Amino acid sequence: AVGQQRVVLAQARADQQRSEQLSAQGFIAPTKLETDRLTVQAAQQGLQAAEQARQVAQHELEVARAALAAQQTGGGAGFVLRAPVAGRVLKVLQPSEATVAPGTPVLEIGDTTQLEIVAELLTTEALQAPPGASVAIDRWGGPGTLAARVRSVEPAAFTKVSALGVEEQRVKVLIDLAAPPPAALGDGFRVGVRILTRVQDGALLVPVSAVFPQPGAADARAGDMAVFVLDGDHARLKPVTLGGRNGSQAWVQRGLAAGQSVIVYPPAAVADGVRVKPR
Repeated sequence: AVGQQRVVLAQARADQQRSEQLSAQGFIAPTKLETDRLTVQAAQQGLQAAEQARQVAQHELEVARAALAAQQTGGGAGFVLRAPVAGRVLKVLQPSEATVAPGTPVLEIGDTTQLEIVAELLTTEALQAPPGASVAIDRWGGPGTLAARVRSVEPAAFTKVSALGVEEQRVKVLIDLAAPPPAALGDGFRVGVRILTRVQDGALLVPVSAVFPQPGAADARAGDMAVFVLDGDHARLKPVTLGGRNGSQAWVQRGLAAGQSVIVYPPAAVADGVRVKPR
């Protein structure tokens, strides 16, 4: 398996080199070059996984030989228990002295310099997070944000009950950090994930709390939204067309001009032409 992965990596690097030459001459799209670069990264990770699997197999062979030697000598001779890979102890499964059967796990060991992030997204949201999409990691406990990229979206979803008791279809999205993680991060830590799905220069943004479905609209499609703008001391209803939205902001494509003031969380008493007072 290791030899096969080395061949895959060599082929991926050759494809990347050809793509870089063609991209410099303008013969291929930048997305093709980015795809080939991601393929190289995936091949490198596949080679690392194959090498680790080989180390695990060698370790299991040593364990079997040690168990056989213990049986042949009556179990009185001691032996050194070695980990299959280098890393940090994440969990002690056998905290005290005891007799265990061959193959019984006693420790969990992991390499915290190669952490991956697993985000459970709604299936409708995961469709907007293709492999290679940029990710910002925040709320991880330290200053600033960490850069990352989506590695893959698992092909099978699962049902999860939300805090409100609603059944949701979610899927796991695997994310790789762009640089080695801070030493403070460890296995099982909670972080915030923001996936960049679109980049738009000069976008007109308003708080998402200012946007609502137009009165009488059949549904909440992008073209059936509206906001209340402040016109002197009166509220004016403005239909708007949205290009996208997230949990905090909405991108207004048509219907508003830069610099106009909008009313956030408009109460039911606010209507077109009603007198209002900013606060």
